[in-house]
Amino acid sequence: MPFCSNCGFEVSSDDNFCVKCGHKLKKVPLQPNSQENLSNKEPLKSNTGKQENLDKDSSKEHFVDWRHLEEKDTTKKIIKKAFLHTFSDSDKLNIKLVNIILGALIFAMIVWISLPYLNATINIGQDASHTADGSCRYRLEAPNIFVTNTTFNADNKTMSLTITNDQNEDVILESIAKTYEFKFDNSGDTEVEDSGLLIPKGQSSEVSFLVSSEPYILGLDFSGCKKKKVSEWDTI
Repeated sequence: MPFCSNCGFEVSSDDNFCVKCGHKLKKVPLQPNSQENLSNKEPLKSNTGKQENLDKDSSKEHFVDWRHLEEKDTTKKIIKKAFLHTFSDSDKLNIKLVNIILGALIFAMIVWISLPYLNATINIGQDASHTADGSCRYRLEAPNIFVTNTTFNADNKTMSLTITNDQNEDVILESIAKTYEFKFDNSGDTEVEDSGLLIPKGQSSEVSFLVSSEPYILGLDFSGCKKKKVSEWDTI
């Protein structure tokens, strides 16, 4: 059954105009041998079998064993490949040199930042922790020096503690820093008292000092650019 080319309404083959929209219908004459030609055409051969074979072959070629990949590409190997690509796989020599120099600078910066926190002494002509005038550039945590029996007397505002020196040499308690208010920008209320107390090796010494109020933290500076911090005590 034919349809109107303008509105798509179903019309009769004998109609000259569409009964819905009034559009003039064009009648296409049927070719005399069209039906015969259609009947004489050979049916199309199905390629379903060939397509299935192609699909099977392609699936074999592109099959990925993800378990094998996960076992193969470990994190260690990925980092190793990235390192080799950065420092050795460059085609131009100047790119390799730039990458090596940048890597050395980053490593040196990491060492320089971590140096004050390492419990070690680096000698470059002199003790690296000292400046040219003998003052401390930074202080490291004092090894084998122990602070015990720390108490705060709220009535007379005094503090007392015991310092034990288990090092192989005598040490001097240079100063006591009493911080009453802590701030991240180091602008807190801090009071520093010079001491000069000699603590012989293998011995203990008791120290007492006045405070304005109960401090937030105590900092003990020893000879050799060493330090000790005390943040816990008993209140009596």
